[in-house]
Amino acid sequence: MARDTDERDTLIHGAIDQLAHKISSTFGLTWRETLERLVAFAENDETAPCFTTAAGKPRKRPRKPQPEAHAA
Repeated sequence: MARDTDERDTLIHGAIDQLAHKISSTFGLTWRETLERLVAFAENDETAPCFTTAAGKPRKRPRKPQPEAHAA
């Protein structure tokens, strides 16, 4: 069973690689741009495992500047 799964994963990886190359060459994108677009597509797909509706972490507010203590 594990061998079948490994072979299937290898085939899927090859298919994704071919698709990414086709997108890259068709639209004149760099490899990085192509992968970024594929990731963005997956992140915006509600059925994708990486999709999330959780809010991001709030930004930490910068601390107010404290008046410097003068040494006596």
